[in-house]
Amino acid sequence: MIKAIYASGAKIKGAPKEDTWLPHGLQFYVTIETSHLIATTYPEENYLTINYASCGHVDLAPFIKVIMEDLKPTEIIRQYLTLRPTHTTCTFSPKDCKKYPECTNCEECKSSLPLAE
Repeated sequence: MIKAIYASGAKIKGAPKEDTWLPHGLQFYVTIETSHLIATTYPEENYLTINYASCGHVDLAPFIKVIMEDLKPTEIIRQYLTLRPTHTTCTFSPKDCKKYPECTNCEECKSSLPLAE
């Protein structure tokens, strides 16, 4: 999973977390700068779910490619992608912001950048 996350261009924050359920099963949680990934196994059903959420710019094509190559699933039951505009409270367009996408407080930029159109 880590390799696939990096392939998507996301940046991981902190250490991944794992929960193991007895007698079987695993949940793997990774915080990325713009949200998270949760993978949950159901070995009794030979089933894995992956929830990869991001409010930022990630490229899912290389993520899926790594998952397919490394895990070799025999079937994909459902795959979907919801695209939403990047949310920001900044009055500048992201291409103008010196800190984007890490920016959480634009006071530094406001004095030196033109307003977004």
